[in-house]
Amino acid sequence: MAREPNPIDDEELFNAIVLGGVRSPGKVTLSGHDRKVGWDVKSAAGQNGSQVTLKEIPAIEFTATFYLVRDEAQGIDDFAAWPAFRDLINSTVTPGKMTPGGSLSPAYLADVNAQRDRADALAPAEKAARLRDLSAQVAAAQAAVAPKPSANFHALDIYHPDLASNDIKSVLKALIGGTVHDGKGGQTITVKFQEYRPPVSIGGSPSGSRTSQSTTDPNAEANAEIARLTAQYQATPWQ
Repeated sequence: MAREPNPIDDEELFNAIVLGGVRSPGKVTLSGHDRKVGWDVKSAAGQNGSQVTLKEIPAIEFTATFYLVRDEAQGIDDFAAWPAFRDLINSTVTPGKMTPGGSLSPAYLADVNAQRDRADALAPAEKAARLRDLSAQVAAAQAAVAPKPSANFHALDIYHPDLASNDIKSVLKALIGGTVHDGKGGQTITVKFQEYRPPVSIGGSPSGSRTSQSTTDPNAEANAEIARLTAQYQATPWQ
């Protein structure tokens, strides 16, 4: 089994998050990243125990608190690095590129021009009203084919050992707090992330309980060796 990271041997992994492939500036502290499982527990009168059904594993919101400093002796300037990282966080709630626009068909424009020509035969007040209606119709048609911002947002992959251990892999911006100054040249900025977790079908009830993932006794080999040595000892003719 591969060794899991720990803050003694892998301190650098715990001091930052990696968001969209970019390491965060400063030192990060995480909180609220508990993975909750929702169960529907139903009890029946006269019975000992309850029917337990898996209800949901909801996406969670957690907090990342960044402490930023400038240390010229060590070549560290978290203040300079933060704006680009903040923009990266904001990109998860910024609409994508403009969708391509279209144009009104020649047949539609020809029909509009024909209606305008026919309006010339109307009385002045009626003609003016008809032209206003045509202008409104054309404006609505042009708006329908105009380029529009994409409504799609994109989450970003995230990595931190503590997030990975709770299967948190992708996030969106939930909140960026105001900067708090400590009076000693440092800054603290709190960011709340919303986990991005597409829905998948779940449900069902536990089929029972077991002592381990394996159906075999993990100590079977050791127990067999003890039994063999015990039998050998008992069969030895001691003087």
